[in-house]
Amino acid sequence: MFADITILKASPTLTYQVPAHLLNEIDIGKPVDVPLRRQTVTGYISDIYSERRDGKSFTIREIKALSDTLPKLDENYLELLKWVANYYHYPLGEVIRTALPSQRAPKKITAYRLTKKGRALNEEKRTAFAKRSGKRLSLIKLLESKDVILTIPSDFKSAYSWLKKNEYVASFKQKQELSEAVTTTADAISSHDPHSLDPPHNLYCKLKVISLNEDQERAYSSLINFINANEFRSMVLHGITGSGKTEVYLAAARHCLVNNKSVLILVPEIALTPQLLQRVQDRLGVSVCVLHSGLTDHERYRQWALINEGKASVVIGARSSVFAPLKNLGLVVVDEEHECSFKQEDRLRYNARDLAILLAKLNKATVLLGSATPSIESYYQISTGKAKLEEIHSQFHSNHRPKVELVDMRRESKGTTISNLLARRIQDTLDASKQSILFLNRRGFASWLNCDSCGHVPQCPNCSVSLTYYEYKNMIRCHYCGHSAQAPTVCEECGQDNFRHGAIGTEAVEKELNKQFPTSRVARIDRDTISKKGELESILKKVRDNEVNIIVGTQMIAKGHDFPHVQLAAVLNADDSLNIPDFRAGERTFQLLTQVSGRAGRRGEQGTAIIQTFDPDNPYIQFASTLDYTSYVRFELEFRKEHRYPPFSRLARVLISAANADEGRIHAERIARHISQINAAKLEVLGPAPAVLQKLQNRFRWNILLKGNSAAELNALLRSANRVWRQNIPNSIGLSIDIDPSSLL
Repeated sequence: MFADITILKASPTLTYQVPAHLLNEIDIGKPVDVPLRRQTVTGYISDIYSERRDGKSFTIREIKALSDTLPKLDENYLELLKWVANYYHYPLGEVIRTALPSQRAPKKITAYRLTKKGRALNEEKRTAFAKRSGKRLSLIKLLESKDVILTIPSDFKSAYSWLKKNEYVASFKQKQELSEAVTTTADAISSHDPHSLDPPHNLYCKLKVISLNEDQERAYSSLINFINANEFRSMVLHGITGSGKTEVYLAAARHCLVNNKSVLILVPEIALTPQLLQRVQDRLGVSVCVLHSGLTDHERYRQWALINEGKASVVIGARSSVFAPLKNLGLVVVDEEHECSFKQEDRLRYNARDLAILLAKLNKATVLLGSATPSIESYYQISTGKAKLEEIHSQFHSNHRPKVELVDMRRESKGTTISNLLARRIQDTLDASKQSILFLNRRGFASWLNCDSCGHVPQCPNCSVSLTYYEYKNMIRCHYCGHSAQAPTVCEECGQDNFRHGAIGTEAVEKELNKQFPTSRVARIDRDTISKKGELESILKKVRDNEVNIIVGTQMIAKGHDFPHVQLAAVLNADDSLNIPDFRAGERTFQLLTQVSGRAGRRGEQGTAIIQTFDPDNPYIQFASTLDYTSYVRFELEFRKEHRYPPFSRLARVLISAANADEGRIHAERIARHISQINAAKLEVLGPAPAVLQKLQNRFRWNILLKGNSAAELNALLRSANRVWRQNIPNSIGLSIDIDPSSLL
């Protein structure tokens, strides 16, 4: 008997013989140790068959043993990873490595348990504990129910120290096996309920039900019918901002838990995870696993293990959590499904939204795509009958949609950041003790420095972009490669010291707000202000608690947040996203303006949204100003159809990069010629052309764009071509294939 083994690196699948003593133990998805050259490596069994397939006579080496250093993979889960490798043209071993947590061997960790003295506590002592410190008794009860815990929450450190000092509790070192799970959370202890992590079928009395309005109830009923069908179904939930889409998600998740099914909820940003996590735990009464890139290797390892052992029923996370190995999956929710951040832009270039649909299909589950501005691709799925549409037309906590006002910045004073109208609206909001949000998708003080004498702009030495200026550090920095330097005092070209600032960023807006509204409390939320773990959660809590008057930030504040005290939302430069050379620029502009507008007035009173623009007659800005999604969709579909852009075609991008510009160009041209020679399906081939950002991290880049009628056509050509390219292109040339690219930069 033979088995195909996938090694966890960029190498082809290898064939090994199964030794007699392992014939009854091997199975697809099991990890095994195999010889590779002079080493022993670990891989996964991806296929098993009785006759060798290569037709050759050389001896095939044997599998050495089953491995205990990696978890077994469910066959359905492995099928998903195989599909990913095949569709995105990426080595299966690398796909598996991407999906799994860190491959470090289990190590010894600190654990906590009751001592003999702690287990012998009588009622008199327990009563005394309860009077002096309820937390001491809560910790005792939790340890009695769980035997061992792996975490002492920070607010119980004092109780633990006293119990340990008095020999009621002891700590010890134990080896952490992959199957070990997080056995407690701060929520579980503080609720004085050590059973709050019981399996879902014991939680009927804990699941909290919120009354749904008519639109929500209709969507929920359709969703429940889908889930009960136990077969793949797809639904798009189009609900205006603040309409309570999350309540529909949670009601459906409750139904899944009661019926012993698991739930995966994808969000586009890590920033949305803490807020949603708290709501889910409060509403469903279960411990929730979280997966995203902000976790440490150790945290991710423990969360993934809990899921893989079938001990978790709800998972929340960003795009990487689509690889969570949930058992008995009933529902996959993609919140804010239109967001381009669901697309991975390097290495394995997958789209988590698309994989969520496939995941539901493989598990005969339901996928729910929720958004106030559904993507054109998702809307097209509705028109072709592949997805059902449900709509929520009114806000959950308010009867008023925000009032949108356009400001023509051509009529404002030159260099104005905050228009006169916006300044008045901010002051009105401050007087009403409400909050304002100002959105600008540029970090730093200014997007560039410019010499007024000769026009020179300092450029990144590694990338073909200008360096962003930071006033508070007096530095210039590249947001692509991280290069930074002290801001120049004189121009390197002409020697003059006559610098002026380019397009302003969030740092400059924060400074201007502090100047115009000196008594207000201003908070800035962008990648520069939340570099440390926990900073984002802290500042978002201040916003929700109304400890901040004005919030200025980048896209992080535009996605899905529910800020109850925000009455005014403003977009400072609505034209930025329109000027990107990408066919999706209009779609993203409409989505962004609508999402930012939706942050205002989510509790009771009508909110106000202000859009500052130099192009007020642009159709996308006009659609956003009237919050007219229907007219926008018609307009965008006509544009896409006329130019044969998705969803009326399928795209693939071949990206070639090289340290030497001439070498990269030569190989890009060779690849383009090869594509033309084998292009039996007559796909449209554009390029090679220099990428918009031609130089990135010291490598010069070229794009070749392929446009076809179907993904099957594109993939067939690329699969054939890729085998030739890998054999003939030197290692100095970088080559990546991007299927369904979300950006062409």
